[in-house]
Amino acid sequence: MSSVRNAIKNGLLRISELEYPMLIAVQHFPSWDKAAFAADNSLSAVPTKSEVRKAIKDALTHLTLGVMLVDGQLGGNPTVSSVTPIYKRIERNISGMLPTKLPIDQRDGILARAYVRALKDFKRSNTKLSKFLEKNEQYLKMPKKQAAKPKKKSSSRKKVSTKQNSVDVKKKAVIQQMIKDGDVRKLSRSPRKASEFVDMYLSSASLSAAKAQTKETKSKARSNRRKFNSMLKKK
Repeated sequence: MSSVRNAIKNGLLRISELEYPMLIAVQHFPSWDKAAFAADNSLSAVPTKSEVRKAIKDALTHLTLGVMLVDGQLGGNPTVSSVTPIYKRIERNISGMLPTKLPIDQRDGILARAYVRALKDFKRSNTKLSKFLEKNEQYLKMPKKQAAKPKKKSSSRKKVSTKQNSVDVKKKAVIQQMIKDGDVRKLSRSPRKASEFVDMYLSSASLSAAKAQTKETKSKARSNRRKFNSMLKKK
């Protein structure tokens, strides 16, 4: 067809890409089973995963463009200049379907499945390729969807929380001792949580000069706070 010939003439597609786009058996790519991937692709030396990822992206771009070319979506006489914006858009679309917030193995799964779907679309208009793929079904096998890995709970937050609880328990014990000594007035409410107990008393007139009403009680509150800090250091 003339559009294909013009595309080849203008350097958009090579004959090898039209006859056989880059074929990669991707079913073992997301999980990166190197031995199975090498066997599927008849490789003696396995490239790095990043190299394979780039090859799949490139192949997916050319496959998508090839399907559009055969379907006439690129016009009757496509040129490099007319197709370049579409080529760039395809690349952006591929990047857009691989959100960085997803783990890399899940992104690889999305990329691999998109590649297989594009290859199936392309082979419908290429008899030679279709016959080849009938005899080599590994190229059309979808990879299994990667299960979302449970997020590891951060132990640092737990450690901080445990440490704070320990400090609050010590503060509560000091306040209780000061109540027993008669320095701090006992309040009617008694929260079970140590942190709430401590906050309530530290903001009371007995330990907070800001809450005290008279000059004498303010002085007493400041004295009590110094005593509280001193007793806490000894704990």
